Amino acid sequence: MNHAAPEHPVILLCGGGTGGHLAPGVAVAEALLARWPLLRVVFATAGRAVEERMIPGRFERLPLPSLRWLGWRALARTARGALDGWRAAREAVLRLRPVAAVGLGGYASYLPARAAAAAGVPLFLLEQNVVSGRATRRLARAARAVCLPWPGVDYRLPRGVLTGLPVRHEALATPRAARAALLVTGGSQGSAALNRFLASHVANIARRADGLRVVHLAGDNDPAPLEAAYAAAGVSAVLRRHTRAMGAVYATARLALARAGGSTLAELAANRIPSVLVPYPDAKDDHQRANASLFAQAGAAVVLEESALDASAAEAIGRLWGDGERLRGMASAARRIHIPGAAQRVADLVIQSTLTPPGGARPSEASHHPSKEYAPWEPVPRSV
Repeated sequence: MNHAAPEHPVILLCGGGTGGHLAPGVAVAEALLARWPLLRVVFATAGRAVEERMIPGRFERLPLPSLRWLGWRALARTARGALDGWRAAREAVLRLRPVAAVGLGGYASYLPARAAAAAGVPLFLLEQNVVSGRATRRLARAARAVCLPWPGVDYRLPRGVLTGLPVRHEALATPRAARAALLVTGGSQGSAALNRFLASHVANIARRADGLRVVHLAGDNDPAPLEAAYAAAGVSAVLRRHTRAMGAVYATARLALARAGGSTLAELAANRIPSVLVPYPDAKDDHQRANASLFAQAGAAVVLEESALDASAAEAIGRLWGDGERLRGMASAARRIHIPGAAQRVADLVIQSTLTPPGGARPSEASHHPSKEYAPWEPVPRSV
């Protein structure tokens, strides 16, 4: 494939289905456009509602059939779906002729990323977690670079580069408000388990946490039990299914009670928010538990198992809420684990490795602020 850049060169971001995969992709797309405004950024997605909610309108969305395992009893349907998805992805790549592709991880990323690599398009991969995902592992040898999120982790992937995990502008705290809220979030889809826990035990937390107020992002679950529980406990609560104003939410958070997806943790770390993490027990390869362990070992989080979400856990959260000195130490630890400038670093890696702007003009340097702590494209150590 000829990669000489047209007037509006295309970069294909492959993936979707969950906010955890989309959020760093949006951050990279923002950084790419800031460096090179003539780019056309296209997200090849799974066609789910979360994509419409999270991908800004200035970027294009191209829903494609995704590779999904339907079980041994549906092997024929799985094979047909894979073939249809491959054909659609290949046709999209040949039509768009992207100058680069970025795989965002997850099942929705695999076919378009593989099709791009097969067509000779330079491929870059974003990993979000401590345990690399299956799509990343299977695509790594076809990629120019695998962009890795967390320092001190031996990923054992070819062409691994420590970039940090990109964070969207809209997820960075606006000017600091009074940090007086407990933020409860189950990620882009919400968490029924966290919702049940708060509905049952918010009064136990409030007994130990003077002045408690809650900002609760509940997802698409029934909010009625939560509304009743907060009212009965006399706790001031802002209850939302979702919000795009994550920066404003993070600016008010004294403590977060959250799942442990990689993108959630990157945003908490970027905003220096201490956290109580409840790993999703059915996450593939148990990656959320590994993410939570990394933050706990760094001193940035406390880990609770979902099976232990009871009255005692609620009282422990209340005690932590009231321990200002410990929360300040956890916030400092979160700052230390965060690698700033990740989106710009990934954008530079893509641009400098693949693109020749028309007329010899170079992309703007105005928004490039490499981290002083981590040199761009620092190789990941083979052992830690």
